[in-house]
Amino acid sequence: MIKKRFREKFRARLREAFDKVYPTPRWVVYTLDLLAAAFAVIMAWMFGTGFRTGPVDLDTFLFSIVYIVSVRASVFLITASFSNVIRLTGSRDILFNLRVISYGTLVLLFFNMAGVLVSGTAAIPTAVILLEFFITSVLLNGYRLIIGKIYFDLLNPARERSNVIIYGSDQHAFSIKRAIESDSSLRMKAVAFIDNGNNNAGCQIDGVDIINLHDLADSFHSRKSDAVIIPALTTSYHVKEFIVDRCLEHDVRLMPIPDVRFWIGGQLVYDPVENLDVDDLLEREPIHLDMRQIKNQLTGKTILVTGAAGSIGSEIVRQLIPFRPAKLIFFDQDESALYSLDLSLREEYRFFRFETAMGNISDSYRVEKLFRTYRPDIVFHAAAYKHVPMMEANAYEAVRVNVLGTRNLADMAVKYRAEKFVMISTDKAVRPTNVMGATKRIAEMYVQAMNQQGETIFITTRFGNVLGSNGSVIPTFLKQLREKGELTVTHPEITRFFMSIPEACQLVLEAGAMGKTGEIFIFDMGKPVKINDLACRLINLCGKTPGKEIPIRYTGLRPGEKLYEELLYDREKTLPTHNPKIMIAKTEAPKYMEISVEVDHLISLLNRNSTMEMVAAMKAIVQDYQSLNSEFEKLDKLPIDAETIPETETVK
Repeated sequence: MIKKRFREKFRARLREAFDKVYPTPRWVVYTLDLLAAAFAVIMAWMFGTGFRTGPVDLDTFLFSIVYIVSVRASVFLITASFSNVIRLTGSRDILFNLRVISYGTLVLLFFNMAGVLVSGTAAIPTAVILLEFFITSVLLNGYRLIIGKIYFDLLNPARERSNVIIYGSDQHAFSIKRAIESDSSLRMKAVAFIDNGNNNAGCQIDGVDIINLHDLADSFHSRKSDAVIIPALTTSYHVKEFIVDRCLEHDVRLMPIPDVRFWIGGQLVYDPVENLDVDDLLEREPIHLDMRQIKNQLTGKTILVTGAAGSIGSEIVRQLIPFRPAKLIFFDQDESALYSLDLSLREEYRFFRFETAMGNISDSYRVEKLFRTYRPDIVFHAAAYKHVPMMEANAYEAVRVNVLGTRNLADMAVKYRAEKFVMISTDKAVRPTNVMGATKRIAEMYVQAMNQQGETIFITTRFGNVLGSNGSVIPTFLKQLREKGELTVTHPEITRFFMSIPEACQLVLEAGAMGKTGEIFIFDMGKPVKINDLACRLINLCGKTPGKEIPIRYTGLRPGEKLYEELLYDREKTLPTHNPKIMIAKTEAPKYMEISVEVDHLISLLNRNSTMEMVAAMKAIVQDYQSLNSEFEKLDKLPIDAETIPETETVK
């Protein structure tokens, strides 16, 4: 204990001494360089006497010291070689010093040759000049490197540094090593490089071993590694997934950093939370689609996007622009978000035709004016209330927007002869256990039935959660991480389907192009992901250790929340499409007159102050709507299992 305190005090004093002379005055470095040159001349004469016969003349010896040091002094002054920061001497500094020393040696050799031509003798033996060149090179660069070594190793001993493994075996990986080891505040030491396909395994970079990717787990133990550094842009999905999984298994920190090209001023300036790529959280390879096939569907058309300022709507807008529609109309009730979208797009696409319209889709007069003014050919309906706990407490608003709003838009699409109407639904509409899911299911049924009412083709797309959308779990987790707190998960076993926002919107456009007869398109979202695993991966990708540096707390399921989401009813069958990521759910569409009467009745209840009556009406329409962990459970007179519910029976 006493020894440890003594070492800490000694290093603190030493750091103070270094800081007082940082940067070292240039005249001090200049003097040290001249002393090194003088010492090199003496050493050169000592080694050089083996090339001469007879004793060395003292006058010649002294003259050579003054002469060579004078030349060196002049060259050092002209090139300002003493201006570099000693403790940060690198390969470029060493090469520069070698060039400076070579200049002086060439001057000395030139004067020697001139002396031979004029008087027949050289002022100084050529062997001494050449030996002095090599010795001066070693001394000048050597003392600089030694000072740097003392500074970093003595003030940051290896036993107090974190051992890190760097992904890569190229120049970028070497740059990362130099960057982390040159910054004493990071207290890191590279103990291995991971071969990134250059077949360098078994070799070394700067004295550090290059290992195979599949030997990573063994290296955690043999090299006592604390973290793995991976460049964000130069790592493939599969490699990143493999490294993340190994880090989680062995409780090793993952430290993603930006590509070397994006470093600022040669320093590792990086905020892992701000620079997190949410696609890395998907435990599958992201979907990439060929969008050329839908070009004919969109080019030259007038397109209306509802909920255009939201995360899904705004991404749909951005993906529509490259297809050059004749006009895009943004419709949303959020003034600030709509203004921000309009401003950013007008700056980015100055010659594109945008129209911004504010309003609420539940306002039938505003919706009809919108259709009468712009007469859209295609409608992408992304406006909806989607948060389960919020809608469970505000059933009135859920019905008003998700049901009444959808009916208003669908009716106007038929009245003003839109070609296509594409509604974005949710996996929560399948066997709904909450108000939000039930309203979206009713909207699906109405949209399906509307396909019988005119020339407009009505299409529904159904998918799960999108990573990073407004109000979803990822922004919540990121906010909690920024605040250095704990992450909250409702249940350790809760799972959800996930997609990235861009790929979900690509599939929406693709399904919209292939829809013909009121289909419900279901997207292949891969395997469901545990929210708990998602939280652990997120913490790890941000360079922290799950459960230790960032704890996870379980809060319990919220009203209406399921443990598992489903994308299909058991009785539904699917048909394949030309895109393996998109399937068609073959369900019998409700008859328009029946669903219209039921929806009219539900909407009429908006004028009455009875939430229970409204939810009961919803249960009558969606017969397998069974409330879960909610005050509306008392309305359910049958078991929750939908298989036991006769299709003709309703809950009143």
